[in-house]
Amino acid sequence: MNPLAGLDGEQQKVVGGFLVGLAVVLGFVLLVQGFNEDGGLTAAPTTTTTIAEPEIDRNEPPTLDPSQTTTTVVRPPAEVQVVVANATGGTVGAAGTIGGELEGAGYDVVGLADAAPVASTQVLYAEGFEPDADAVAAALGADPTSVAALPDPPPVPDLQGAQVVVLVGPELVS
Repeated sequence: MNPLAGLDGEQQKVVGGFLVGLAVVLGFVLLVQGFNEDGGLTAAPTTTTTIAEPEIDRNEPPTLDPSQTTTTVVRPPAEVQVVVANATGGTVGAAGTIGGELEGAGYDVVGLADAAPVASTQVLYAEGFEPDADAVAAALGADPTSVAALPDPPPVPDLQGAQVVVLVGPELVS
């Protein structure tokens, strides 16, 4: 039995168009909603991402948290006092030679000394002078790993106010 049998051609087109439109809407709803594991309709999952913005008072000047900043200050060479110690274990004049190189680079060499022999050059620094010791090591062509904090007691008896002590190892004079 044809339910459209009593309708004329124009009415059949209207009913057919309505049914096609209804099928499109139903298909769209099914695509958006999806199906769950049991074959029933389910809502499509949604993900919401919220980004919390820090509260900023635009009327206040910005401030820095000092615990999150680091400052590396390398002083001019003339402001860094250096003691150069011969720790080669036998090369006479090693401290004078290396001291002369550092003076030529602008450093204030305040003293020359002898120290117990070391296997390789060490550049030791007083608190706050690590960047300067790094610069001294670079000026000498010493290994960057040779830089370390000055021990207590220091390897030379009289620091003469120096902030950096160079223990000249055999590789610098060979």
